[in-house]
Amino acid sequence: MPTEGHLSFLPQDETAVTKKANTRIILKFFINNLINSSKIKEYLANKELSTYLHIANTVGNQTFILKYKSQLGDLTQFIAEQNKLAPKFKTKLPQLFAAGGFISSRALEQCTAETVAAYKAQLIKGKKILTLAAGIGIDDMALSKVCEDLIGIDNDEDLNTLADYNFEAMGLTNIKRLTQTAEDFLQGNTQTYDAIYIDPDRRDGAQRQLLLAEHQPNVIALMPQLLAITKQVWIKCSPLYDIDMAIKELPGISNVYVISDRGEVKEMLLQISNTPTLSPIIHCTDIGATETKTVAFTSLAMPENTDSVQHYFYEAGASLVKARTHHTYAASLGLKMLDKTVPFYMGDVAHTNFMGKCMAIKNSFPINPKQIKLYLKSAGINQINIKARGVKTDTAQLFKTIGIKEGGEDFLFLTPLDGKQMAVHCTPL
Repeated sequence: MPTEGHLSFLPQDETAVTKKANTRIILKFFINNLINSSKIKEYLANKELSTYLHIANTVGNQTFILKYKSQLGDLTQFIAEQNKLAPKFKTKLPQLFAAGGFISSRALEQCTAETVAAYKAQLIKGKKILTLAAGIGIDDMALSKVCEDLIGIDNDEDLNTLADYNFEAMGLTNIKRLTQTAEDFLQGNTQTYDAIYIDPDRRDGAQRQLLLAEHQPNVIALMPQLLAITKQVWIKCSPLYDIDMAIKELPGISNVYVISDRGEVKEMLLQISNTPTLSPIIHCTDIGATETKTVAFTSLAMPENTDSVQHYFYEAGASLVKARTHHTYAASLGLKMLDKTVPFYMGDVAHTNFMGKCMAIKNSFPINPKQIKLYLKSAGINQINIKARGVKTDTAQLFKTIGIKEGGEDFLFLTPLDGKQMAVHCTPL
């Protein structure tokens, strides 16, 4: 069996250096292309695969390929890709990574994060669930823990091979994966399901499609068939997808969930039922490190404008802004709006459970780079975070002008306020 000691060489002569440069080109080709080979099962069955992965991680892909390409052939491509993806894989899918699962670059980019999948599994109820365009199966894994039987459909045989391997690695036995298109499966299907979950492919070649009618499968065209075999259809949408467009494309949406993770919007989830609804309920969720916050809206409202600087500054969370419910949320808490174009608010009461940031206001003054520099120097602040919304300010240039680093706990919000362009200095509560 190969050991790390066998990889201690590095070429030093000119010929070897040229070979090393060529290897970089080969390596780039390997790890930037998806694994489409029918040898996936052979790769996964290799008893020394974990050893090779450890070696590649220790010495780096370039050295690993130089040494092992002639011995392992195409397997080096698979190992190089896994090694390259490992840091993001471990962060986005820690449980699957720890279980020894495998992924592809495109699957890792497009799949649901485990934290988000776990949240969705609390929403999608039923004993028997069908998933279409199931991909690498992260949502399947989460849903399988709350249902009795799950059938996953995807037309990518190699991806299904990886998914099945991962299901086994995670100890999940109630998932059945089939290699079919959604259209072909539905044409031959005779069963009903408690819920159907779809994660349609948003890419057509190199182009990213936004409209659901342009996705694969076309969920708009399939909706009559789907609602004939279930009472609830759930569709995962891109965070770029617009709620108004969703309602226009899919009349009958009962619920819209805008889901953010650690302050970044990850996806929008639509629930369509066979019971007509006049307008959907909008749910905004932020998954945090220690808690998950959710608020729901059935109607919209506007807060009052502030006419003075108050004690506390608020920045609405990403899911609220995406759903365009931030003003309604602020109004429900009695906050005052700085300007209708920004998700910033003020109040005299500290709402510490606010979905977003709640900070203490230390000072405010007109936006002027020289004044900002003098103020920060006098306050002894050598690090600060700057957020500009609704004003024409180049924050990168501002950092150069004031001569301090980005970071720390202090925030400087640059925003319209009572018709003026103001800087508001805030600190955490």
